[in-house]
Amino acid sequence: MSPTPLACPSPLQVDLFKTESPQDGGTGEVSTCNPSPDHRPLTWIRRITSRDLHEAYLRSSEFAQFWIFILDLNASSEDKRFSQISPDMVTSEMDSLISALSDLKSWISEFEPLPVQSVRFGNPSFREWHARLVERAPKLLAGVCPPEHVEELAGYLCASFGSVERLDFGTGHELQFAVLLYCLRQCQVFDKRHNAALALRVFPKYLDTTRALQQKYSLEPAGSKGVWGLDDYAFLPFVWGSSQLLGSSKIPPDFVNDIPLINEYRKEYLYVDAIGYIRDYKSGPFHEHSPTLWDITGVRAGWPKINNGMLKMYKAEVLGKLPVAQHILFGELFKFPELKTRKMRPPVLGVAGGPVSNVNLDSEGTDED
Repeated sequence: MSPTPLACPSPLQVDLFKTESPQDGGTGEVSTCNPSPDHRPLTWIRRITSRDLHEAYLRSSEFAQFWIFILDLNASSEDKRFSQISPDMVTSEMDSLISALSDLKSWISEFEPLPVQSVRFGNPSFREWHARLVERAPKLLAGVCPPEHVEELAGYLCASFGSVERLDFGTGHELQFAVLLYCLRQCQVFDKRHNAALALRVFPKYLDTTRALQQKYSLEPAGSKGVWGLDDYAFLPFVWGSSQLLGSSKIPPDFVNDIPLINEYRKEYLYVDAIGYIRDYKSGPFHEHSPTLWDITGVRAGWPKINNGMLKMYKAEVLGKLPVAQHILFGELFKFPELKTRKMRPPVLGVAGGPVSNVNLDSEGTDED
């Protein structure tokens, strides 16, 4: 039996990263209003509500397909600079998405931070900015994807820019943007020919917008005391960025204290730009505020080993960590696997509307990692 979809809330009420408990009458679902009366409302469900469900997802073919997408973008970034993404590699849909991201950044100037002195992180004005995003997301995506997928993908777009409840931003939000790109390929807006442009033209524009939000509204790093420890806010720049440097002889792994080199190459490489951004907002010795990145500078085998290590780390410390994965939204294009139960009866619905008991970790069509 399927959970009953939530009533459509107003944009101001939507928090795409909030899960309500069954005791409070919630289903763990998040929905948006669809302006078309003849099209059913779409619902996004948090299905990963326990360690067993998380492990089941990581063993599924659905996860394997998403991981292949991450690997595809990694491979397409190898030995490429931003400037090597020529105009003919960028489709009209990409241009529309990049334009939408530019619009999101331009809105920041319209919502000045409130004079809040009692908290270190998180200015409430971010909620006003995000409310506009929720309101206008379907229109922003109208030129990006087929009409039948606009409402679903709008949910992932809104989930990609931080939590309006906690006023924070982290790798879980970055992950939702990667899911958005994956969904665009699933609905055949993009294919493998467009991977390099997605990683090195679209994704950098997303980073630029999120960094502007982080700085303007002092968004708290989500889970900065947690499990990955590369950067307070992002991870994928180090994955795809290290792939860009696989054949580089001009940029050694120990470049992090070479300010002239950083300034020269940060407009061409994700990894260099990420190091530059850390230096922009953190002070003090690099080895003190970024110890993991500092340790990486001593990898003698160079960028191939670093890139391989980044992929393993992203899979284990972001996708493989329940505190991050529990926020993933699943819908029609980004599916949660069908799980077998020991008894042929409707599953017990948990916090996210997913089965939390009688779970067999073998799912339909699973692949072992």
